[in-house]
Amino acid sequence: MGMRAIDCECGRHLEAPDDEGLVRRVREHAERDHPEMGLGEEEARRMVAERGYSSTGDENVDPRAPSGA
Repeated sequence: MGMRAIDCECGRHLEAPDDEGLVRRVREHAERDHPEMGLGEEEARRMVAERGYSSTGDENVDPRAPSGA
């Protein structure tokens, strides 16, 4: 099952089942780790629309690893 994802400039990878959930995750992350940004709802939606992508969940799996690793 695919997820929606976005990568923060600080290196944090965020995922959610859909764009609405991803917007919530982006806002939570910004409030916790980047409060100086003052990221609002519209800005978070714009970030997800521009930089969000579909994630299979396998991005962090080493393709050289044996199956099931």
